[in-house]
Amino acid sequence: MTRTRNIPVVGNTLKRGRKNSKKHSSLTAWIASVGLGFVIMLSIVWLKVETDATIAEIARLEAQLADQAIENNELRSRILKLSSYDRIKNVATALGLDFVGHENLIKIQETN
Repeated sequence: MTRTRNIPVVGNTLKRGRKNSKKHSSLTAWIASVGLGFVIMLSIVWLKVETDATIAEIARLEAQLADQAIENNELRSRILKLSSYDRIKNVATALGLDFVGHENLIKIQETN
């Protein structure tokens, strides 16, 4: 059989008076509210920075989109100019090629 022994327990010495406890809890509440306010303000600043960065990125992408639209229009007009019938005829005759008109073209079907 094992022996047990009673050890005396000393009470908590921090709980001496009720007045100190109330001051401690109000101070804790004040520190918690100040900390929460700081976290909220920091979150607002972070959101503002992220929003500004996103707006700048959107503006940059819109400018890039406009530049590409202009370039696409220029390329389309260049394609139309380079693929004109008269231009191709002039280039072919300048190279000494016989140029055949549309009415003289013959389509040959491919066989596999």
